[in-house]
Amino acid sequence: MKKQKNSIIILILILIPVTLAVVYNVKKYTKPASKCIFYKVEKNGKYLYLGGTIHLGKDGESINFSKSVENAYKESSALGVEVNLTDAKAMTKYGKASTYPKGDNLYKHISPAAKNHIEPIMNRLGLKLDTYKNDNLIYVASLITAEELSYSHISASKGIDSIFMSRAKVSNKKIIPLESMSTQLKIAAIGGDTYQNCTLETIPYEDDVKKQFDTRYNAVINGNTSYFDKIDLGKNSKDKFKSELYNLSILQVNNDMCTKIENYIKSGKKYFIVVGTEHVLGPDGLIKMLKSKGYKVTRL
Repeated sequence: MKKQKNSIIILILILIPVTLAVVYNVKKYTKPASKCIFYKVEKNGKYLYLGGTIHLGKDGESINFSKSVENAYKESSALGVEVNLTDAKAMTKYGKASTYPKGDNLYKHISPAAKNHIEPIMNRLGLKLDTYKNDNLIYVASLITAEELSYSHISASKGIDSIFMSRAKVSNKKIIPLESMSTQLKIAAIGGDTYQNCTLETIPYEDDVKKQFDTRYNAVINGNTSYFDKIDLGKNSKDKFKSELYNLSILQVNNDMCTKIENYIKSGKKYFIVVGTEHVLGPDGLIKMLKSKGYKVTRL
């Protein structure tokens, strides 16, 4: 149960905010020669490595990283990620933040439309809404998505960032979170009940969830950078909440990450950073930000 709770918290913090804003633009893409999406970022002889992940992976399917990526990880003295999933204390705090205080419960916040939409989905998954009456709306949305993905043997433990975190934990390599807890909790709570009920009302069934995951997963694994350049994350959305979500979860987070990355490079220490690919690429992605600041960026 604890493992399941942590998996759902992962979705709340680093997957759901971006997934909710994605509008898929289906086109034909050219498959690059190299797999996965990793870069060397350098200036004045100092550098680090930056890669993109989707945070989830397929059980029973291993990812074979290129020799250049493996060497980059071995060279690094620290691993940078969005959220340090190996930090038990932080996970406990996030877990507490996903529940309502005493005297409050989910039924005081959920809309009739959201309740009517998710209950049949939950029943198909063997879940009862009343079991989660003390958990907030975004937690329940994440719970449903996590259960739908688990039916397709998709889990957080197989994500690219989780793979490297497991390695770092075993070898005692330092793990550094690039996002602050306060920012992550703001993102999870954005739009309040209105937006979170909208999220519940539009949760897709498991077949559609798997199709969406497969599309993004294959783009990351096959290194299709052009795919992420064509995703609409809500940058120009007229919807207030989608626009606010983009500004906080992409623009502000990327600006903060970029500042940290610059400081890491200046330190002369070797960092290996893996964050969501939507943070790495796109119109306000880290790669464009760093290039605009005069950094040389080379694909591994």
